[in-house]
Amino acid sequence: MHAARKFVRDLSLDAAYAAGGPSRDRLNRIEKGRGPVPNDEVLAKLENVLGLQPGTARPALLNDTELVFAAKSDEPTYTEAEVRRRDAILAVLRDDLGISGAAIRKEQGGDGFVIAQDVIDQIVDRVKARFGSQG
Repeated sequence: MHAARKFVRDLSLDAAYAAGGPSRDRLNRIEKGRGPVPNDEVLAKLENVLGLQPGTARPALLNDTELVFAAKSDEPTYTEAEVRRRDAILAVLRDDLGISGAAIRKEQGGDGFVIAQDVIDQIVDRVKARFGSQG
């Protein structure tokens, strides 16, 4: 969950809460695997703010499945300055985790850029492998 919030959605704990997620403290406990699995209301907030498919947070928290992101046609796009900043961060992660491939690509039919989902998936997989599946 931490990798999804921090690296996929680029949200701080406070930003996740401000976007409708669980409280900062609750989200911190969820990410660290402290306490029981949250109730359905909290899980729905978590899924919404992280862009997960509804009903997939509980199995992921129980380490029964991988995180399942909802398909969105309105994926965020970034300005050129944001692209350069994010690409620099992703380059460090790719080098550190041994990932190849172009992370940033031009948005189809638009003026913006998007982060390639396959690179995000590789990063999440490598972070989980390195640090365990603690969310």
